[in-house]
Amino acid sequence: IAALDLPGHGQSEGNGESDVFAYVAIVEKFIKTARILKPVLIGHSLGAAICLGFAIRYGDSAAAIVPVGGGVKMPVNALILDGLKNDPDSTIAMIAKFSVTKTNREKYAGLITEAISRVSPEIIHGDFTACNRLDLTEKISGITIPTLVICGNEDKMTPPVFSEYLSNNIPGAKLSLIPEAGHFAMLENPKEFNNTLANFVNSLPTGAL
Repeated sequence: IAALDLPGHGQSEGNGESDVFAYVAIVEKFIKTARILKPVLIGHSLGAAICLGFAIRYGDSAAAIVPVGGGVKMPVNALILDGLKNDPDSTIAMIAKFSVTKTNREKYAGLITEAISRVSPEIIHGDFTACNRLDLTEKISGITIPTLVICGNEDKMTPPVFSEYLSNNIPGAKLSLIPEAGHFAMLENPKEFNNTLANFVNSLPTGAL
């Protein structure tokens, strides 16, 4: 298992991007450099868009993709984009609050706020801009590798209808709506998320991995 911190995120230095396919190129370079053959790419939110973009651009270089909380379009409210420039602390706290279900806010909103705040507001703004510019509508049907689309059934950031569209328009795609979860399904309901993911990976043909 390999977890990639994009430039300017986590432990990676550098600047972020404001275009999903610029991040796709970075992921492709990482996979080649690390000599990873036929990975199952799993990405959340912006990462989901990167997974989809990778499958569109690089075809079967991956064995499968698992976009979590994504869509062919991922529009961002202009107030969020402006807020990240003018009042990042309050805006990030608001994002964290609405990213999880009401019952999970007390448990996870502070944790998510802290995690997002480790990234500079400029890079976060670029990430959200990349999502806002995304439009894969005309390309999504060209994905031919196995795809598992995951979304929290109470996701308000990228509602389930976005994931339903993906599963209906990617040939052979499977859809899993995680109960009692918002945008951070893997954090809010890890048992259900991990079981769903494991079942999908174990179902892949042996030669695909």
